[in-house]
Amino acid sequence: MKSLSFEFYSIVFFTMILARYFLIAGGTYLFFYSFWKRSPISDNDSCFAHPWRSIQKDIKLSIFSAIIFSLICAFVLSQWGWEVTRLYHHPEQYGLWYLGVSYVFVLIVQDTYFYFTHRLFHHRSLFRWFHQGHHQFHNPTPLTSFAFDPLEAIAQCLFLVGLVFVIPLHFIVISIKTESFEYH
Repeated sequence: MKSLSFEFYSIVFFTMILARYFLIAGGTYLFFYSFWKRSPISDNDSCFAHPWRSIQKDIKLSIFSAIIFSLICAFVLSQWGWEVTRLYHHPEQYGLWYLGVSYVFVLIVQDTYFYFTHRLFHHRSLFRWFHQGHHQFHNPTPLTSFAFDPLEAIAQCLFLVGLVFVIPLHFIVISIKTESFEYH
Protein backbone atom coordinates (compact mmCIF):
# COMPACT_ATOMS: atom_id res chain seq x y z
CA MET A 1 0.00 0.00 0.00
CA LYS A 2 1.50 3.33 -1.04
CA SER A 3 1.42 6.11 1.53
CA LEU A 4 1.73 9.85 1.37
CA SER A 5 5.08 11.32 2.22
CA PHE A 6 6.49 11.67 5.71
CA GLU A 7 6.95 15.39 5.06
CA PHE A 8 3.30 15.82 4.10
CA TYR A 9 2.11 14.05 7.26
CA SER A 10 4.53 16.09 9.39
CA ILE A 11 3.22 19.39 8.08
CA VAL A 12 -0.43 18.34 8.40
CA PHE A 13 -0.02 17.08 11.96
CA PHE A 14 2.05 20.08 13.02
CA THR A 15 -0.63 22.42 11.68
CA MET A 16 -3.44 20.46 13.34
CA ILE A 17 -1.67 20.19 16.71
CA LEU A 18 -0.76 23.88 16.83
CA ALA A 19 -4.19 24.99 15.65
CA ARG A 20 -5.83 22.88 18.35
CA TYR A 21 -3.36 24.14 20.97
CA PHE A 22 -4.00 27.79 20.18
CA LEU A 23 -7.74 27.23 19.85
CA ILE A 24 -8.16 25.34 23.13
CA ALA A 25 -5.34 26.63 25.36
CA GLY A 26 -5.19 30.08 23.78
CA GLY A 27 -8.97 30.44 23.78
CA THR A 28 -9.18 29.37 27.41
CA TYR A 29 -6.40 31.80 28.31
CA LEU A 30 -8.10 34.68 26.50
CA PHE A 31 -11.46 33.91 28.07
CA PHE A 32 -10.31 33.54 31.67
CA TYR A 33 -7.26 35.80 31.77
CA SER A 34 -8.16 38.59 29.38
CA PHE A 35 -11.94 38.71 29.41
CA TRP A 36 -12.40 38.49 33.18
CA LYS A 37 -9.34 40.54 34.23
CA ARG A 38 -10.05 39.04 37.64
CA SER A 39 -10.60 35.48 38.64
CA PRO A 40 -14.27 34.52 38.29
CA ILE A 41 -13.75 32.06 41.15
CA SER A 42 -11.53 33.89 43.62
CA ASP A 43 -10.62 37.37 44.75
CA ASN A 44 -6.91 36.63 44.39
CA ASP A 45 -5.65 38.70 41.44
CA SER A 46 -2.06 37.44 41.76
CA CYS A 47 -2.91 34.09 40.18
CA PHE A 48 -3.94 35.97 37.03
CA ALA A 49 -0.77 38.05 36.73
CA HIS A 50 1.39 36.44 34.05
CA PRO A 51 4.34 38.21 32.52
CA TRP A 52 4.54 38.01 28.75
CA ARG A 53 7.97 36.32 29.05
CA SER A 54 6.39 33.39 30.90
CA ILE A 55 3.74 33.00 28.22
CA GLN A 56 6.37 33.17 25.46
CA LYS A 57 8.35 30.34 27.08
CA ASP A 58 5.20 28.22 27.39
CA ILE A 59 4.37 28.80 23.73
CA LYS A 60 7.96 28.05 22.68
CA LEU A 61 7.99 24.74 24.58
CA SER A 62 4.55 23.92 23.16
CA ILE A 63 5.79 24.52 19.61
CA PHE A 64 8.74 22.18 20.26
CA SER A 65 6.27 19.62 21.62
CA ALA A 66 4.10 20.04 18.52
CA ILE A 67 7.13 19.41 16.31
CA ILE A 68 7.98 16.22 18.21
CA PHE A 69 4.39 14.97 18.25
CA SER A 70 3.90 15.72 14.55
CA LEU A 71 7.13 13.96 13.54
CA ILE A 72 6.22 10.89 15.56
CA CYS A 73 2.63 10.88 14.23
CA ALA A 74 3.99 11.23 10.69
CA PHE A 75 6.34 8.31 11.32
CA VAL A 76 3.43 6.14 12.51
CA LEU A 77 1.27 7.03 9.51
CA SER A 78 4.08 6.42 7.06
CA GLN A 79 4.69 3.02 8.70
CA TRP A 80 0.97 2.26 8.48
CA GLY A 81 1.17 3.00 4.76
CA TRP A 82 3.80 0.27 4.50
CA GLU A 83 1.61 -2.04 6.63
CA VAL A 84 4.13 -2.22 9.47
CA THR A 85 1.86 -1.08 12.33
CA ARG A 86 -1.21 -2.80 13.75
CA LEU A 87 -3.43 0.22 12.97
CA TYR A 88 -6.61 -0.57 11.08
CA HIS A 89 -9.44 1.50 9.64
CA HIS A 90 -12.36 -0.91 9.14
CA PRO A 91 -14.26 -1.19 12.47
CA GLU A 92 -15.66 -4.56 11.40
CA GLN A 93 -12.17 -6.03 11.22
CA TYR A 94 -12.15 -6.76 14.98
CA GLY A 95 -15.76 -5.96 15.78
CA LEU A 96 -17.33 -2.87 17.34
CA TRP A 97 -16.93 -4.29 20.85
CA TYR A 98 -13.14 -4.24 20.33
CA LEU A 99 -13.22 -0.47 19.68
CA GLY A 100 -14.54 0.14 23.19
CA VAL A 101 -12.34 -2.45 24.87
CA SER A 102 -9.19 -1.24 23.11
CA TYR A 103 -9.97 2.39 23.98
CA VAL A 104 -10.44 1.58 27.67
CA PHE A 105 -7.27 -0.51 27.61
CA VAL A 106 -5.20 2.25 25.96
CA LEU A 107 -6.72 4.86 28.26
CA ILE A 108 -5.75 2.93 31.40
CA VAL A 109 -2.32 1.81 30.21
CA GLN A 110 -1.23 5.14 28.72
CA ASP A 111 -2.56 7.23 31.61
CA THR A 112 -0.82 4.89 34.07
CA TYR A 113 2.40 5.29 32.08
CA PHE A 114 1.95 9.07 32.06
CA TYR A 115 1.36 9.16 35.81
CA PHE A 116 4.44 7.13 36.68
CA THR A 117 6.75 8.86 34.21
CA HIS A 118 5.48 12.22 35.42
CA ARG A 119 6.35 11.20 38.98
CA LEU A 120 9.70 9.85 37.78
CA PHE A 121 10.50 13.10 35.95
CA HIS A 122 10.08 14.94 39.24
CA HIS A 123 13.04 13.03 40.65
CA ARG A 124 15.89 15.46 41.24
CA SER A 125 18.28 13.70 38.84
CA LEU A 126 15.76 13.74 35.95
CA PHE A 127 13.76 16.91 36.63
CA ARG A 128 16.22 19.31 34.99
CA TRP A 129 16.37 17.28 31.77
CA PHE A 130 12.80 16.06 31.41
CA HIS A 131 10.36 18.33 33.22
CA GLN A 132 11.77 21.64 34.43
CA GLY A 133 10.37 23.70 31.55
CA HIS A 134 6.84 22.76 32.49
CA HIS A 135 7.37 24.15 36.00
CA GLN A 136 9.34 27.29 35.19
CA PHE A 137 6.75 29.57 36.68
CA HIS A 138 4.61 29.31 39.77
CA ASN A 139 1.42 30.54 38.11
CA PRO A 140 0.72 28.28 35.13
CA THR A 141 -1.79 29.25 32.47
CA PRO A 142 -3.74 27.09 30.03
CA LEU A 143 -0.84 27.74 27.63
CA THR A 144 1.38 25.68 29.96
CA SER A 145 -0.73 22.55 29.32
CA PHE A 146 1.32 21.45 26.30
CA ALA A 147 4.67 22.93 27.37
CA PHE A 148 6.62 19.68 27.61
CA ASP A 149 10.39 19.58 27.67
CA PRO A 150 11.58 17.90 24.44
CA LEU A 151 12.80 14.73 26.21
CA GLU A 152 9.51 14.42 28.09
CA ALA A 153 7.53 14.84 24.87
CA ILE A 154 9.59 12.09 23.24
CA ALA A 155 9.17 9.77 26.22
CA GLN A 156 5.40 10.29 26.28
CA CYS A 157 4.96 9.90 22.52
CA LEU A 158 7.06 6.81 22.11
CA PHE A 159 4.98 4.78 24.53
CA LEU A 160 1.74 5.43 22.66
CA VAL A 161 3.53 4.85 19.37
CA GLY A 162 4.87 1.57 20.68
CA LEU A 163 1.33 0.39 21.30
CA VAL A 164 0.39 0.69 17.61
CA PHE A 165 3.17 -1.74 16.74
CA VAL A 166 2.02 -4.29 19.33
CA ILE A 167 -1.79 -4.30 19.53
CA PRO A 168 -4.42 -3.66 16.86
CA LEU A 169 -5.87 -0.17 17.28
CA HIS A 170 -8.45 1.58 15.16
CA PHE A 171 -7.65 5.07 13.91
CA ILE A 172 -10.57 6.46 15.95
CA VAL A 173 -9.17 4.99 19.19
CA ILE A 174 -5.65 6.31 18.62
CA SER A 175 -6.96 9.71 17.48
CA ILE A 176 -9.18 10.17 20.53
CA LYS A 177 -6.46 9.01 22.89
CA THR A 178 -3.85 11.25 21.26
CA GLU A 179 -6.20 14.22 21.62
CA SER A 180 -6.67 13.64 25.33
CA PHE A 181 -3.00 12.81 25.88
CA GLU A 182 -1.75 16.12 24.59
CA TYR A 183 -3.48 18.08 27.35
CA HIS A 184 -2.54 16.27 30.54
